[in-house]
Order: sequence, then C-alpha cells, then structure tokens
Amino acid sequence: MIKATLQKSDPPFLTTFEFFDDNHTASLKWLDPFANISLNSKTLSVTVMSLPTTAAKSDDCRFGYKLISGACFRLDFREMSYGDASEACKGEGARLAMPKTKELDMALSRLVYKEGENKIYYIGLRGAFSLWARRWVWDDGSPLGKYKGWNPGEPASRNLWMKLCVQYWSGVTGFPMWDDYSCDVKRRFICQQAPLALSYQ
Repeated sequence: MIKATLQKSDPPFLTTFEFFDDNHTASLKWLDPFANISLNSKTLSVTVMSLPTTAAKSDDCRFGYKLISGACFRLDFREMSYGDASEACKGEGARLAMPKTKELDMALSRLVYKEGENKIYYIGLRGAFSLWARRWVWDDGSPLGKYKGWNPGEPASRNLWMKLCVQYWSGVTGFPMWDDYSCDVKRRFICQQAPLALSYQ
C-alpha cells in the first residue's frame, strides 16, 4: 500500500489526498482536474507540478462557524475564564480568535456589536512580561504586530499584572474594541479555525 499526503497551507494550499496501490503499480486515480500530479512507480514518489490557489468558501467551515477573511469563526455564548475559553476552542481544533488585521478586527467587532450592548468576548491576545515590560502575544505564539485595535486609553497603565487578557468591550466608543482585563473573569469568547482541508479517497 502506498499512501501519499500533501499538507494544506492557506493560501496557496496543497490538496490533502491519499493514494493506495497494493501491487505497487503505476496506476493513478485522477484526484483534481486543476492539479498536475504524477506518480513515479520506481521511486514510489508523488510529484506535484502545480496546484490551484482556490479561496476558501463558506461551506469549508464546520457547522456553527462563519467564514471571514479566509478563516472560520464562531461566537460562543458560554461564559468562561480566559484559560477555560482557550481550552474550549482547542477542544474543537480551534484557537481563540486572533484579529491581526484591521479588516478582520472590524468584521469580528460587527459580529459582537450585533449581539447588543454590554456583550464582552475574549479574543486570543494576552500579555506577557519580559524584563518587567508587558508585551502582547497572540494565541498562536506570534507577537502583536503593527495593527492594534485598542479602545481609547487602553491598554491600562496601572495594575499591569492583573490585566493580562484581552476582550472586545464597547467602552466609550460604543463599538467593540480591545480592552485588557483580568483573565479570571468569565466572559463569552470567539473561536477561530482554519477552513476544512479537502480530502480525496
């Protein structure tokens, strides 16, 4: 049996597939009309010549998730601490939402805004201390970049050790923006998941 797998990245992406050949012959099932794929029966290797850069579609998201800016998101109405919320997302193969761009941040803010006043949601950004200075790190371990969606006056300059998690909060603007707060307070949260991989049998 030969099994060949190409891992997905986004975008562009490689289609994940499996090829089985119990007799080690050079037969190859046509996997994707847009892909140029060949099999070398001597080395039993798969060569990908070219693959499409097809954008994700709304039906590429799992049930309950909504496609926004190439990723899938879900508002969770349960209230949990930041740590429990993070684990809840990971339990379904997701992470707390990471609005790293203005486009995505505004889209998620609108989702929260539609839920009505005083609805607060955790996102996947939290503080860490390095040489007594607080820095911000996304849930995937990457540092906060140039884009920042803080409420006016945030992040707080006092009680830094007590405010290490970030939430969407309407604040003085009336529109959900970032706010640093205690990680122990129970809030709603937003999960983020990559679109489903295409699988061929």
